[in-house]
Amino acid sequence: MFFIFVVLLTAASAQVTFERHYGGESAEWGFCVQQTADSGYIVAGTTLSFGAGFYDGWLVRTDARGETLWTRAYGGTTGDYFYGVENAAGGGFLAVGYTGSSGAGGTDVWLVRTDSSGDTLWTRTYGGTAHDGATSLHPTADSGYVIAGVTSSFGAGDYDGWLLKINSSGETLWTRTYGGSGLDAANYVDVTADGGFILTGLFDRDGALGGDLWLVRTDSLGDTIWTKTLPASGHEDGYCVEETEDGGYIVVGATSSFGAGNYDLWLVRTDSEGETLWTKTFGGIDWDEGKGVRQLPDGGFVVVGSVKPPLPDNRKVWLLRTDSDGDTLWTRFYGGQSTSWGEWLELTSDGGMVMTGMTQGDIHLVKTDADGLLALADRGPVAVSDAHPATLVRGVLKVPRDMNEIRSGISGRVPRPALLDAIGRKVLDLHPGANDVRHLAPGVYCVREKSSRTSRQPSAAIVRKVIITR
Repeated sequence: MFFIFVVLLTAASAQVTFERHYGGESAEWGFCVQQTADSGYIVAGTTLSFGAGFYDGWLVRTDARGETLWTRAYGGTTGDYFYGVENAAGGGFLAVGYTGSSGAGGTDVWLVRTDSSGDTLWTRTYGGTAHDGATSLHPTADSGYVIAGVTSSFGAGDYDGWLLKINSSGETLWTRTYGGSGLDAANYVDVTADGGFILTGLFDRDGALGGDLWLVRTDSLGDTIWTKTLPASGHEDGYCVEETEDGGYIVVGATSSFGAGNYDLWLVRTDSEGETLWTKTFGGIDWDEGKGVRQLPDGGFVVVGSVKPPLPDNRKVWLLRTDSDGDTLWTRFYGGQSTSWGEWLELTSDGGMVMTGMTQGDIHLVKTDADGLLALADRGPVAVSDAHPATLVRGVLKVPRDMNEIRSGISGRVPRPALLDAIGRKVLDLHPGANDVRHLAPGVYCVREKSSRTSRQPSAAIVRKVIITR
C-alpha cells in the first residue's frame, strides 16, 4: 500500500505547482499574470512597500517554480497602479494601469514598456484634465495593442467606457468612448476572431442606484456593432469576457439581484449577438464575485474569484470548474486562513492554471494542475497510517486542536495539516475545528497530520484516510 502511494505521488508531481507570496512590510496586490516564453511568469500589480511614494506600479518576474527573478517599482509620489501586463514583441513587457503622478491632470491611463530585466524603455500617458484609467490590455494581430478603461475627460456622461488602439510604440491610432449620461465603465476587452473587440463592464441606469452588466461589440475600428445590458433590480458588473469556440461569449462578474447572498459570482453565456443563452450564480450569503474566466478545450469553463465562506473562515481565492452549460464540476479554495482575493486567471502551456490576487497583504501567485490542485509539498516521506480505520465525513471535517502546532516546511518540519486527494495532491488547508468539505467530490482522501514521534526522520508525515460522502 505504501509503495503504490509513493509511485502515484511521484507521477502526479511531475507537473509544477506552487503557491507563493511576494511583498514587503506594507501592502501589495496582484491584478494580472501572464506566462512568459521561458515558462515563468510576469505579475503586474501595486506596492506600498517599495518605490517612490504612496502606491506604485509593481512588476514581479518569476521562474517556472515561482522563484523571484526580479521585481521593479514604477511611478511617482502619488497613486500609480498596474492592472494589466503583456509580453511585448521582441522581448520585455508592457504594463498598463493609471497614474496620478504624471499626465494631463487628475489621473491618466498609463503604459510602461520595459526590457526583459524590467528596466523602463519608455512610458506613455493618455487622458485629459479629469480622471481616466485603464484596467485591461490585449495584443492585436497588427503587433499593436488595445486598451480598455474609463474616462471622465471625454464622452457623453460623468464616466464612459474608453477603448484606445495603439501601435507597438504606444502611439495612439484611435480612441472611442461608450456609454450614456451616468457612470459607465469598461473593465475588460478581448479581441474577437474577426479582428473586432468585445468589452464588458458596468452600465449605469441613468444615474439610478444600481448598474447593469454591460457588453459592447465593436468592429476593428472600435465602432459599435451592438450593445447589450442584462437589466436587474440591483447592482451587476462584468469583470471579464472571452469569445467562445462557437463565436458567442462567456462573461463573469457579480450580481446583487440573483443568487443566495449579498453579492454572488455571476456567469453569463451569450450567442454571437449577445443574446443570453444561460446564466448561473455561485456563492453563499456574503459577498462573492468572479474576476476571470477562460474556456477549456473540452468546452467547459474555469473561473477565478473570491468567496466569503461561513464564519469563522476568512475570504478565500475561489476557483470553479464548470461544464459547457455552467454546471459545477468542482471548486477549489486557496489562501489558507488569511484573507485572500482572486483577480486574474490564465491557462498555462502545461495544461494547468495560474492565478494572482492578494493574500496576507502580499501579491498571491498560485500555479495548479489541470484539476486546480497543488502537489504535495512535504520535504520528507509520507506514510499512510493503518493504525486507525478510515473516517467517514459528511459535510464537515473536524480537526483536533493540537494539529495547529505544526509549522511551515521551510525549516524542514511538516507543513500545517492539509487534506490530500487519493494521489497525494493538496486540495484544502485544514484548520483546528470544523472544516467545510461540502464543495469536494465524494471519494477517498487523506489527512496529513503531525510528524511521527517514532520516525527517525523528523520531517515524515502521517496520513490518515478519510472518506467524504454526501
